[in-house]
Amino acid sequence: MSSAFPAPEDGRRETPLLVPPGAEDRLRVVVERNRAALARYVARIGVPQGELDDVMQEAFMVTASRLGGLEPGTERAFLFATALYIAQNTRRGLRRRQRTADSFLQLPSDPPPAADDLTDQLRARAMLEEALEQLPSETRLVFFLFELQDMPLAHIAKRLGLPEGTVASRLRRARQILATWSTRATASAAFERSRARGGSGRLAHATAGDAEILSWWVSRGESEALRALLGVFRRSHPNASFVNAAVSGTPIARQQLRSRMTRGQPPDTFQVHGGTDLFSWVGHGTVRERMEPLDFLFSSEGWAAAFPPDVLELVTHSGRIYAVPVDIHRINTLFYNESTLTECGLAPPVTLDELHEVAGTLRARGIVPFSIGYKDPWTLTMLAFENVMVAVAGGDYYRDFFSGRRDPDDPELYATLEHVGRILDYANADAASLGWDDAVELLRSGCAAMTIMGDWAKGYLRSSRTPFEFGEVPSPGAQGAFVFATDTFGLPKRASQRASAIELLKVFGSKEGQDAFNPLKGSIPARTDADLSRYDPLAQATARDFWSSPRYPGLASLASITFTQALDAAMGTFARTRNPGAVADVIRAHYDLLSPAGARGLLW
Repeated sequence: MSSAFPAPEDGRRETPLLVPPGAEDRLRVVVERNRAALARYVARIGVPQGELDDVMQEAFMVTASRLGGLEPGTERAFLFATALYIAQNTRRGLRRRQRTADSFLQLPSDPPPAADDLTDQLRARAMLEEALEQLPSETRLVFFLFELQDMPLAHIAKRLGLPEGTVASRLRRARQILATWSTRATASAAFERSRARGGSGRLAHATAGDAEILSWWVSRGESEALRALLGVFRRSHPNASFVNAAVSGTPIARQQLRSRMTRGQPPDTFQVHGGTDLFSWVGHGTVRERMEPLDFLFSSEGWAAAFPPDVLELVTHSGRIYAVPVDIHRINTLFYNESTLTECGLAPPVTLDELHEVAGTLRARGIVPFSIGYKDPWTLTMLAFENVMVAVAGGDYYRDFFSGRRDPDDPELYATLEHVGRILDYANADAASLGWDDAVELLRSGCAAMTIMGDWAKGYLRSSRTPFEFGEVPSPGAQGAFVFATDTFGLPKRASQRASAIELLKVFGSKEGQDAFNPLKGSIPARTDADLSRYDPLAQATARDFWSSPRYPGLASLASITFTQALDAAMGTFARTRNPGAVADVIRAHYDLLSPAGARGLLW
């Protein structure tokens, strides 16, 4: 086909543009509207005159190949961001050639950095590259123009044809995301320096041949369930050894995982939620391509029909399976102290209005109606969106909202936050200083009457040495919707004990392993052929609901960690200020990180 823009002035033959079918007219418009401005921009950012045409040609080629995936109206931002990236590579190439020439003149050079400093620099560079990849293209372009090219906001707005307020908002957004990644890089460096020296990146008590398992299962119920699962492995592999590298706190576990994966020194297998949480390690990109497909394992073990199709979707990317589901947790669950409600003549609430009525009665009798701990504010996000929003607007709306199909200013969001504010008013005064398990302990000890938590809370309550009668029902207003999470384990590409990790995964996915693990964890098995006679009546009821109800993946399966971390922080602020507009502002600023593909677990 003919080129969409004129040949270079020096008469060199241009490379034909590869355009998706039907996109030729769209590309022609992009070229005609942006060619002159792109030439001025590329010259302004320092590309030598002799390289201008090559940089522009490559930028248009990349844009042409990606037109099919670009939303209308974003072509200009993508084109300029691409040109900037190519120009930077061009300038680096020129500098390398100049350094080579200088070396022949024996020019003095700076002393090389120490080994530890160089390691930190390489780690930080890898994490910065990943952070920049996470930025939407239009946000990344504004950041580059302002921070790297010293272009005033007014000039950026004029160049991109945007209101200056929009440009300022995108710059703030980019800085917020990069600040989060900067904190993570600092934590990564501190964690790695705290490990034993020697370069292995493995725990100090691990030895050669020990498969290392990283999880955040340390609370009561969780740790007993993991020990039972590993006990199955010990019985079938009496001569094998492993390291249980469980870490207290989901955010800390994720920081350690990202640090080690970024450095190419991963644990041999690790806990990760199915869906977007898993796919962040599976998708494209030099940092994120870290997982080995497990199709061979599902084939050898005969697992193709052993898991529900929608659960398999959460571990399947581009037709390949990347992790083994271990459990199914219901997230929208209410736990209550049976004796407290009985003594007050109250039944467990079925709707949100009933929840408020019951809470008012309990408070009038001097009883704390509701326990919560949001030291880690993901518990607030879970309460608000995976529970209350589902009750307010339904499961379909919840899924659509977190797949980018709704509007952050929808009245459903404000109605959700109004209910959450009332629930917080009924809660224990020390909620901000407690973890989720501390909140469940308040229920167990009789200090509170109810709590909303995923059914991992049942594992905690069942493990108590003191008998405690509690009830478990779907969260008020659930209307049959079953919001669930699945914990999965995969195989990093650079696992040092690959063979041992595969043997562990065989047990994790087995019927025997799951029937040993899930009764203690409070969850139900991910497999379809589990022996439910081994489970208590509450788990059996949960299993019936799972198979008979509309099912919706939890937030960790739908939204990227960048989005959920921003939302967690916003909810932590909401607990103090009760300002729903501030939560809506944060969601609006990050809403383009959500994707309709997220409803299928496909983000990358």
